Amino acid sequence: MRKIFLTIACCLAFAGSALAETSAQTALPDTTMAQIAQLLSPENLLRGQITEDDVTEIFAILRSGMLGKPVEPSEQLRKKLEMLGQRMKIRGAIAGMLFMDEIERGVKEMVREINRDPNAI
Repeated sequence: MRKIFLTIACCLAFAGSALAETSAQTALPDTTMAQIAQLLSPENLLRGQITEDDVTEIFAILRSGMLGKPVEPSEQLRKKLEMLGQRMKIRGAIAGMLFMDEIERGVKEMVREINRDPNAI
């Protein structure tokens, strides 16, 4: 269960920074980056999925672990986190496919440009 907590926290933390870096370093169209950002945004991912009571329980679990007295999450929270993890995997796969489509498009364009050059190898 700790793996799930850490995985979700890491994914949410790095999603925003990775998107910002990728957008700055690549020539992906704004529309593709906007789609990827929308897919991975914490607001869209968490909306209606996690309640304030869930957050309270998560932090109580984290505090108990820090005190050396780990507490297991409730069955309801465990199910929510598993479902959230599945949603994150699906959204990550879709974002990856969008990213790959754009890379493929760019490479094809580069190949077209190379083949237009009569001096190309």
